[in-house]
Amino acid sequence: MATWKKVLVSGSAISQLNNDAGFLTSGTAFNAFVTASINGNNHLIADSTTDSLSFLTGSGGIVLSQSIANDSITFSINNVPNSALANDGITIAGVDTSLGGSITAAAIGASGNYVSSSAQIDGANISNNTVSFGGVSVALNGSDSTPAFDLSDATNYPFSSLGSVPTLVSASAFSSPSQGTVRATINGNATDVDTGLQTGDSPQFTNLTLTGNLTVEGTQINAQVANLDVEDRYILLNSGSGTIGDSGIVFGGSTGTAQSGSAMVWDASYNGNDGRLAIVNDMGSNDTDNKTPNYYVAGTIVGTEANAATNQLDHPGNILVSSSGDIFIYV
Repeated sequence: MATWKKVLVSGSAISQLNNDAGFLTSGTAFNAFVTASINGNNHLIADSTTDSLSFLTGSGGIVLSQSIANDSITFSINNVPNSALANDGITIAGVDTSLGGSITAAAIGASGNYVSSSAQIDGANISNNTVSFGGVSVALNGSDSTPAFDLSDATNYPFSSLGSVPTLVSASAFSSPSQGTVRATINGNATDVDTGLQTGDSPQFTNLTLTGNLTVEGTQINAQVANLDVEDRYILLNSGSGTIGDSGIVFGGSTGTAQSGSAMVWDASYNGNDGRLAIVNDMGSNDTDNKTPNYYVAGTIVGTEANAATNQLDHPGNILVSSSGDIFIYV
């Protein structure tokens, strides 16, 4: 007869931490101390007299001190000598200056021609001081009492220099007469452009973001992606069925064969449709029938035997932990 049986656990109520105070002591009447060195020069000392830890670096530099009495560690940097830096200088306008030195504006100006913030550039110093528009040259400096063209006066454009007068667009409109088609109507003339998104097309996108819902009606979806992120907290499997049946997840390639593998399955008919999570060692990803599990996954509950029965946990292999800490297994 299946029932809950108590599991005896060795080492109960035993603590290896009891009476640990003073367990580690010095073999002599003096406090123990250690020394070490870094690169053979600096010394790390735990002093047996003052109970202090010091990191000696000579004059200046890094200082590390510790006090056992105050239970504290102090770390400070007095200074870093230039000789200790891999690169102790920078070059500004060809002048080398150490990190601790300074450089004057006169020294920078003497090494090259630089324009200060208040200087003006004479138009005579511009190598190309004109621009050409439709064959008409316009000076960048000086003044012109009769400019070649005036953007505020539409009748003053030099069309004779530009050639024929451009055609003006009096009206334009864009519309979509059908899916995947854009129609441009300019001055009453319509032109249709196929965007490659017709119902029979197979468009490809590097990145696609949909802000609305996506409904796919078909028999198969292939998501060939390196990483799949799903925001939904609960994923519905076998959504189209209202009949009790198995469903689960197949771990593709886990058995060395593509499109099949080991699976975690909900055995819906277990123990009169109580249902139980199970493992199927090998099945195809396109299988549609109920599966016979190779073994079941055990569960745990904290409470009483009545709690286990109410929650359908009273099945072989499941574990019950009582409020007093006793452990039972259902066999």
